[in-house]
Amino acid sequence: MASDPFEAWRQIAAAQEKQLSALFERAAGTDAFAESLSKALEAYLNATQVSRENVERFLAASNLPTRAEVARLAERVDELTTRIDELIEKLRKKKKKK
Repeated sequence: MASDPFEAWRQIAAAQEKQLSALFERAAGTDAFAESLSKALEAYLNATQVSRENVERFLAASNLPTRAEVARLAERVDELTTRIDELIEKLRKKKKKK
């Protein structure tokens, strides 16, 4: 009966995963980890905000619309399409009455 040549490797990998998992669980429970994670998140959010503002300034300088402006325009087009459809329906009803 042939044995699996990768079984030893799987066992080693599983043991390492278990050890690393325990290490990360202990580290994640410390105040230092929580503080570091909080600072990293704050830095990420600040960088994201700066990036968003830079893109908005670039778009304004290039006379291009922002995502929010395009979304508002799409909403307005949808509203106008609905109103046009309503007016067409009213005209059809008036024609039928004649």
